[in-house]
This record gives sequence, C-alpha cells and structure tokens, in this order.
Amino acid sequence: MPDRRLTHPLLAVVTVLGVVTAVTLLDGPQVVRAAPADPPSEAGVQVDGVGTSTGAPDVLRVTVGVETTADAVGVALADANAAARRVFDALRAEEVPDGDVRTVNLSVYPAYGENGREITGYIARQDLEVTLRDLGRAGETIGVLAEVGGDAVRLQGVSYSLEDDTALQEEARAEAFAGARHNA
Repeated sequence: MPDRRLTHPLLAVVTVLGVVTAVTLLDGPQVVRAAPADPPSEAGVQVDGVGTSTGAPDVLRVTVGVETTADAVGVALADANAAARRVFDALRAEEVPDGDVRTVNLSVYPAYGENGREITGYIARQDLEVTLRDLGRAGETIGVLAEVGGDAVRLQGVSYSLEDDTALQEEARAEAFAGARHNA
C-alpha cells in the first residue's frame, strides 16, 4: 500500500496543472478577425419607387423631305435644292424661325432599271426637321409645305413633344423617391 503522504502532494500537483491547463485553453487569447472591406452583395436593403407625371405637348416636330429624280446627278441635286428652297421660303412665310428648321439628311443614289443592273438616273433627297410651336396652325403649315413642295415633297414623321420637360421629370422623380421611402 502506498504511502498516503506521498499521494496527496502528487494529487495536488496534478490537480493544479489540470486547472491551469483548462484555464489557459478556455481563457486564451481570442482570434481577432477584421470586418470585410466590402459587405456581401446580399447585405442591405433595396427599395424601388415609381413616379409619373404628364403634361400637354407644346411643340410638333415634323420631318419633311423632298425627293427628285433626274438623268444626271447634278440635275437631281439642283431639282431637290429648288424644292427644298420652296419649303424653306414657305416656312419663313409661316413665321417659323430659322432655328427651328434643320437639315437632317442629304443623299444621292442611283436609280436602276427593271433588270436591276442598269443605272437609269439619280435620286436626290433632302430631309428637314421642323419644329412647329403654334399647334393651332400646325396642320395648315404642313398643308402649305405639301403644296409648295409639289410632287417632290415627302412627309415622313409627325410627333408631338414637350420643349422643356424638366419640371415634369422633377415631379416624377419626387414621386418615385416618396414611394421608395414609403416602401422602405
């Protein structure tokens, strides 16, 4: 039988070592991790808002073209230029400012015969974009342009528009922001 006096101090030493080891392991330095530089893409809240606004158009934009055909390029261009000049003059007579008229296309290309190989002449075309501000007279003005342009005139497009829609955009944006705040 072992001596009890020797067992007690050994048991005490083992117990103290066990407690020190346990405390060291459990209360050791904590690992420090830095926060990610960029939050994950799924982090955060995203809300949408929709805003609308309407207004009455205050201008009419019309594209008026003239197109002529002739045996020679020079003649086709001269004829198209003469027809365009008549349209310009009519626009001035209708008191449309020069700044509201601009050339948007000028082209010359060959005209082909029935077989598709033989050049039979040339087609010259000039297109003007016109902004009409007097909507009450716009139809009458377009009629005058068609009359003075004769068979050469081509009416390509008519669209109503707002000259300045900044206030309407701000109104729609404010409504969208308010809707997004409400949804958030």
